[in-house]
Amino acid sequence: MAETDWPSDALVICTRNRIDDIKRCLASVEAASYVPQRILVVDSSDGRETEEYSAQFKLPITYIRAPRGLIIQRNVALTEIHEQIAHFIDDDVEVHPDYFLEILRAFHDSPEVAGVGGAMAGVGFGPMATVGRGPRLSERLALKSSSRPGRVLRSGFNMQCFDSPKAINVDWLPGCSMSFRMSAIRGLKFDERRTLRCPMHDDVDFGLRVSERGPLLYTPNARLIHHLSPTNRDDYPASIRASVINRWMLAVDFPDRVSRGLVIYSSIADGLMIGVRVMAASLLKRNAPASVKRERAVRRRAAFAGVVDVLMPGPNVDR
Repeated sequence: MAETDWPSDALVICTRNRIDDIKRCLASVEAASYVPQRILVVDSSDGRETEEYSAQFKLPITYIRAPRGLIIQRNVALTEIHEQIAHFIDDDVEVHPDYFLEILRAFHDSPEVAGVGGAMAGVGFGPMATVGRGPRLSERLALKSSSRPGRVLRSGFNMQCFDSPKAINVDWLPGCSMSFRMSAIRGLKFDERRTLRCPMHDDVDFGLRVSERGPLLYTPNARLIHHLSPTNRDDYPASIRASVINRWMLAVDFPDRVSRGLVIYSSIADGLMIGVRVMAASLLKRNAPASVKRERAVRRRAAFAGVVDVLMPGPNVDR
């Protein structure tokens, strides 16, 4: 594919108070073998440091101030994009030099696809990390794991594609590595309800909506490193609780893809499985560190709290 045949494209990087992360991210973009034709840095930081630093790069950067909230910032970016392809990456990633080239090549080779995502290194959190190492029995019983990468399960849990060696169609694309044809997402927005109380799974929600318009593709050739910056990241119990709420929202919005009953079952089962592991650890190793016992107890309570949230919802949880 000659350079003159490449579609016009724009890169979106949303950020807030992560100056070290955005520096590393922009440096990797600048070093890429192909740089998107326009780069939107959408910033909600408290100060001006990100704006000032972005201006130092020899990149086609358009700096945009936006209200706080990743999902809101992504929607602001959508209103500014007039190119054919929109790339979204997180501010705490480093792209491989050929990342954007491989994304565009995937679009070129598969003209029917609506979106493309790449392979990530450096990620390992939550149920998404189970693909590759083989799911535990407890994860299967709780319906939070699968041998099928890139799928959204009936329980609402979503599987990653960390190390799949071949290109495959998927149900969703991770927020740190997702590119879309603008013609396929025209009129769509990221769900800002998730910003109000439980800001996560917006990429799963958006991916399911886009997949109704065209296939989504994972390519192992487009690679990046996700550093998972600790800045502005919810603590683990809050994430577990938010996961329950967000999976419930998926069941409300996509009843043919996600089951409300299985969301409740999987959340209760997950809490019970954590309790069983705590009891087993106590019996087999009475001198287990108290910190480990406390962490599991907190995780169990967070899972049950999420169930309570969806059974007795506040104003931001749809029934």
